[in-house]
Amino acid sequence: MRLQISFTIGAFENTGSAFQFILDHLNCNMTSIFSNKAYSSNDWITDTDEIVRELVNTNDNSFTIHNGSEPDATLYDENVSMVTFLREQNYQIEILTFDIEDESFLDLEKLLLAANKLGFTTAQRFDYEKARWQSEQIVSNFEVFQKTHEHRQKVVHPVWGKSSGLTIDISNNPGRDILTFGMRLFAAPEMWFGAGAWQYFDLNNLLACTIVEESRRITDNLLYVKLFDVDTEDYEHLSILKLQREFRKCSKMDEVEELLNNKLPFKRYY
Repeated sequence: MRLQISFTIGAFENTGSAFQFILDHLNCNMTSIFSNKAYSSNDWITDTDEIVRELVNTNDNSFTIHNGSEPDATLYDENVSMVTFLREQNYQIEILTFDIEDESFLDLEKLLLAANKLGFTTAQRFDYEKARWQSEQIVSNFEVFQKTHEHRQKVVHPVWGKSSGLTIDISNNPGRDILTFGMRLFAAPEMWFGAGAWQYFDLNNLLACTIVEESRRITDNLLYVKLFDVDTEDYEHLSILKLQREFRKCSKMDEVEELLNNKLPFKRYY
């Protein structure tokens, strides 16, 4: 299961503080770390204070930690849980991505309450393998996983050009998971809208979405929305796509997406 939490860039003072924030909210020890600068060899996590200092000094834009028995366990062990921090300057965003194999890995509500104090914008919980196909643009990836793509609209991507062949047009997919200015937008099975979301989303619009299974205010500025069951077998069933389309409409997510894309320093193509 995947949980992704978006923050406006600067929510974490530096990469070391992001690392410490993650450790403070996990219920197990992490064993290995990889980052482009400080830990490029999949190092063991032994002295967390030292790792914080190294990450502060290098201020890497990303790192990944996991709880596997070997440094490269994520390559072959499906039972490994991992967390990735990513800072994207062009998108003015910092993202925490938790790939969770055991629900006891973290206290979800405690984590989200702490993230809300840092002003997180949006968070989503979903099954990545089921959700990815509404956002996948590369035709060959469908073929590798023996997924049909004949019914999907295809275009010549305006940036990648003809040399990349036809790509999947995801611009009208109701289940697309989009990285845009300051947040990820996705009509996911479970969503949270945090303190940083309300300069773009209207709380009354979200509360008025009667098609959701549940909406609940955790605090004055933290809203939980359940659109459908995260364990649903087929995220691309027509009934699910209809739900996502209706939610995007009543929440005005499409309008927010367009607004945020226009804040990017480049034109956003799908």
